[in-house]
Amino acid sequence: MLTDIFQHAATAIPFIAAAAALYSTLYTVKQEHQGLVTRFGKHVRTNTEPGLKMKIPLIESVNHISM
Repeated sequence: MLTDIFQHAATAIPFIAAAAALYSTLYTVKQEHQGLVTRFGKHVRTNTEPGLKMKIPLIESVNHISM
């Protein structure tokens, strides 16, 4: 019984990690806003178009500002 629990947990952990990585990769830029993407604190790009965007998780961060 306990080995079954560990087998299911070992199978679920990669899926949970992949879902968390995907969740932290995607972000949205709303209308009337800009997304300033920084990598390790230095400006990389500015997203002015609204919509779903991607970033590198744990390396890039996004700051939203109003236009």
